Amino acid sequence: MTFYYSENNGKHHRHGVGIIVDNNTSKSVTECIPYSNRLMLLKIQATPVNINIIQVNAPTSDKPDEKMVTFYNPIKQLLRYTKRYDINIIQGDFNGKVSNKEIVHGIVGPFGLDDK
Repeated sequence: MTFYYSENNGKHHRHGVGIIVDNNTSKSVTECIPYSNRLMLLKIQATPVNINIIQVNAPTSDKPDEKMVTFYNPIKQLLRYTKRYDINIIQGDFNGKVSNKEIVHGIVGPFGLDDK
């Protein structure tokens, strides 16, 4: 197994995103771009097309819109490192925040976050 990680600045490595790949896949990794502690891009050479994985950790949805824009714009910049015909996967924690005051049957139950 190989662990690709986006943030090594901190002594305790508490911030950042990462992707673990098996030894076989690791041989096909052509590039790892650790963009920030919230974003990284892993490029994998594959057949018939290459695979690009953008790993994310978004701010929670209760943050100001400006913070969300500064998060999504770099994703667009990372996509510039990919080719249109590659498989591009954007995955990770998009940090949606759910309140326990609103129940939507079949979708959201009573066990969300409180507004405290």
